[in-house]
Amino acid sequence: MKKNKIIFVSITIAMLILPCLCLSFVKATGETESIDLANSSMETAFTNVQAAQQVGANVTQLLARLNNGAVLLTQAINSYNGGNMANVTINAENARSIADQVNNDAINLKNNTINQSKNNFLLTTLLSVIAASIFVFLLVLVWRRFKRSYLNKKLALRPEGAENAS
Repeated sequence: MKKNKIIFVSITIAMLILPCLCLSFVKATGETESIDLANSSMETAFTNVQAAQQVGANVTQLLARLNNGAVLLTQAINSYNGGNMANVTINAENARSIADQVNNDAINLKNNTINQSKNNFLLTTLLSVIAASIFVFLLVLVWRRFKRSYLNKKLALRPEGAENAS
């Protein structure tokens, strides 16, 4: 009988402790999940900022904001590693939010820079064609004037008897 009481008490204690352990495990899993999501968002945002920089966009402000998000993510990781679970989810979610905003801004900046580059190329090409056409037109005018002047000088240099000989 005493053995049954010990087993019953042990099972009761285990039933009371197990949900607490499971709750802390689930909470820790949720916190690691928020850290993982924030880390993934930071990587995506950094990749898109890099892509925007490669097409010639000024990404200084985006990098500064991404740095702020990285600081929050680092704080979340340090809090998690230190066992202070109170700020982990908040810092990770704030870091993810910043990373998502930077990601969207980087994509928009990249697209705007590409469109602006295309427009600048088309404008430069158009102006070059116009300038080349004007140059060729002026060149033809100058050439005709010099040709006329040259022919008049040639005619003036003919000997007087040359006209009658033909």
